[in-house]
Amino acid sequence: MNTEGATSKAGPMVILIVDDDPTNLFVLDQFLQAEGYTTITATNGAEAVEMYHAHRPPLVLMDLSMPVMDGFEAARLIFESEENAPQPPIVMAVSANVTPEWRASCLEMGMSDFIEKPINFDALIPMISSISNEMRA
Repeated sequence: MNTEGATSKAGPMVILIVDDDPTNLFVLDQFLQAEGYTTITATNGAEAVEMYHAHRPPLVLMDLSMPVMDGFEAARLIFESEENAPQPPIVMAVSANVTPEWRASCLEMGMSDFIEKPINFDALIPMISSISNEMRA
């Protein structure tokens, strides 16, 4: 288990994982827990907003294409609710749709990065560790 970068000042970094595909959600959840992160899961954008407000995780991995409420709308609501926060939430888009337009839309609305599906876990962990290290600084 690699736990380097997995903790913040308050302990293990909490990550909200949002994906409507149960297999994707399970695999990412299990992988991140094995890496030493604490995870919370949601299966659509509306649930993501609710879970975000209940737990205030510093990082959200947000699928973009979901029923009920898509990831764009969920991220917008999360960002709006934290407009005056000293440290805004970090939302990373997760999608198989890697068009330049979607990527640009994500970055323009304030998402910090874009993770392509299928997820390259070797690339994901350094991204998350970097965020965790910034939180500890």
